[in-house]
Amino acid sequence: MKQRIVSAIVGLAILAVVLLGFETLLLNTAVSLISILALYELFHAAGLLRHRQMAAATWIYAGLFPFFREFFDYDLLPLVSLLYLLAMLAILLRNHRTIRFQDVLTAGAFGVMISASFTNVVLFRNNNGWLGGVFCVMILLGSAWFSDTCAYFTGRAFGKHKMAPVISPHKTVEGLIGGLIGSVVCNLLMAWALSLIFQAFGVAHTVQYFAVAAGTLLGSAASVIGDLTASTIKRQCGVKDFGNIMPGHGGVMDRFDSVLMVSPVIYLFSCFVPLIII
Repeated sequence: MKQRIVSAIVGLAILAVVLLGFETLLLNTAVSLISILALYELFHAAGLLRHRQMAAATWIYAGLFPFFREFFDYDLLPLVSLLYLLAMLAILLRNHRTIRFQDVLTAGAFGVMISASFTNVVLFRNNNGWLGGVFCVMILLGSAWFSDTCAYFTGRAFGKHKMAPVISPHKTVEGLIGGLIGSVVCNLLMAWALSLIFQAFGVAHTVQYFAVAAGTLLGSAASVIGDLTASTIKRQCGVKDFGNIMPGHGGVMDRFDSVLMVSPVIYLFSCFVPLIII
């Protein structure tokens, strides 16, 4: 528990630094590094690191993805993603004796999914400005992490009915309900606290509390899917954690697996129903 607390404090400190540099390329750099680390852990778990060319191509693609809108025409991104997948197929043709097409499909799916999902954080800033982007990202992270924390404690206190006994034996229906309700309550409180901070600095804004609650509920449900998906991958790959970069928490993917699913849900929701108006 002590390791978990220390790692959490260090992680929150890094998050604070990134948020302070939210309107700079520091955010893009942080997203790029997280994407590369997450892909390294996934490749390691799936036994794909032995295919060095394929791994290198994926890391380059993921590393550049968060910077694309800053330096290039964003409309070209689908074409660039297609070229990345075609390059992966070219690597398959060149190394067809040692690489199976299933490995290429897995690596390509990981590369596109991780890059696109995490880069939504950058899009929040680009679409909503600095303060609006920070607000949306905090709601995104809260939907994932509050859900996980509230589900854990609710499950320990009241859990009786197993939700997915084969995939994740410790998850319960009671924990699921506690996570959904708890994340909504916590995110609403956090939205209120952020609103007070904005008021203190004289920032004119309107928090859409109903939208925050609805978006959080959807995001929390998506976080459960993300967590169970990650558990399935770890179980099938025969690993307990994706990594050990965060003592007590595991690797980057262990901490961000639910965020991976929540990110596109919250981003898409906020495109139609704004979480905050500044």
